[in-house]
Amino acid sequence: MACNVCEREGKLSQCARCKTVSYCSKECQKYDWKAHKSVCKAPGSKAEPRDTSTTVRPPILSVPNEILIDIFRFCPTLRTAQALAASHSTLYNVFKANDVRIHTALANTTFGPLIIRILQSGHPDRMPAKTQYFLASCADGIVHGPALKHVLNITKGDYEAACRIFPYFWRQDVGLWKPINGDVYRRMSFEFRTTLWDLYFHIFQLDRKPFADAYRQMKEDAAKPRSTPCTQCFKTKAEPCYWHLDHYTGARQEEIFHFEFSKICQGDNARGTNGGFSTPVLWEAFLHYVLFFISSAYPLPKNYPPEFASFNCTTAKCEICNGSEFGWRLHIGGDHVWDYSVTETLTETQIKALRYLHNTMAAREVQPFRYPYRIAAEQSFHAYWDVLKDYGKVDPVTGKLVDVDQARKEMFGSSQMTHYKAYWQKEIEVETASGKKMKRTIVEDQMAWEDFIWERKELIRRHQGLERRPEWERFEDEP
Repeated sequence: MACNVCEREGKLSQCARCKTVSYCSKECQKYDWKAHKSVCKAPGSKAEPRDTSTTVRPPILSVPNEILIDIFRFCPTLRTAQALAASHSTLYNVFKANDVRIHTALANTTFGPLIIRILQSGHPDRMPAKTQYFLASCADGIVHGPALKHVLNITKGDYEAACRIFPYFWRQDVGLWKPINGDVYRRMSFEFRTTLWDLYFHIFQLDRKPFADAYRQMKEDAAKPRSTPCTQCFKTKAEPCYWHLDHYTGARQEEIFHFEFSKICQGDNARGTNGGFSTPVLWEAFLHYVLFFISSAYPLPKNYPPEFASFNCTTAKCEICNGSEFGWRLHIGGDHVWDYSVTETLTETQIKALRYLHNTMAAREVQPFRYPYRIAAEQSFHAYWDVLKDYGKVDPVTGKLVDVDQARKEMFGSSQMTHYKAYWQKEIEVETASGKKMKRTIVEDQMAWEDFIWERKELIRRHQGLERRPEWERFEDEP
């Protein structure tokens, strides 16, 4: 059954009197009353049968604005929504007046929640100000393309300076964390295709030649004259309308992605999958990797170790701080640690795909983010899940860890705390860019944590004029 006015399906309410027609809203019922009241009779009363074949449906522009907004929201692409808006001034006004609502719905349909979380990871209420600059020092693999050339021109070829001011999508001044209006949507579309999708292409060394051939064919088809052009297509400067823009010259970044993605998925069987994983599974693993690296990095608090809280070197270009001994630790934004508990909600298949992605990036030496520390521990997000599984079990149906809280209690219980444990649970306080203070219980790599604390202690000792201790003494330090 559908609404008697707009034919919308879903949650409907029947006419309380006759029970023969239904409506999706009070607005539609009110609109239809003039036509319906002449035939609306209580059940059991004599009434002429309604001739539905001659019922005149109202024009679409006369339906309530909420329904028009829903029509825009359910458009498959932004270009379709823009074409609809351009077809009538009423629709255009609805489109412009509901900019955020419509573009937010389109973003959820086109990009999906995971990509939106990545692109909005720099929200000032969630990311510390230091972190956005720290990530810039790790993102060698993300800096590329025409945008980099433009920034290099500004910095006169200084690559390090270019990295500091490069408009990374998580930077708060780029503004992707703001409500998704038309401008934010277009920037998201650009980052989605030219940053994330291009990086995935690079990691798995996919061939773009088949797509180039397809685009060339599209362009040739678009150049052919149309037999029956619509009246909208050639009103000004012989430019086609939104409805008839060809897929080559009119396609947006997100449309190009979906075209290429579908072609790659179609070729999985013929080409053979990577490590037994399909393209959608590996694409999701790549997105998880990017999200985890960005959103689970936190500045290491100054109260670890306690004596470091009062340490503050004010010497300009200090030979100790900037020398070969400690200079490798000088990253924009200071020391950071990662919270590995973000992987606890993943399935076993997702973890296996994440492990395959990690090994592929290492083997091909293609890293979107460069782990900036020299410790011997290998930074990976899948390893923690594997360790936690030893203290719990995996649901055979969902593939997820069962009773994670109990597994963590056993893993981090006092009887289990030894110097040979791979991970530690730590309490830290984080201040976001907006000034919001949050307490976080993070799971940190033990070797990485010990290395941070050791190096900070040694930095203090060297400023006190003391010699660096031998490496074996670090294992005698209590965490």
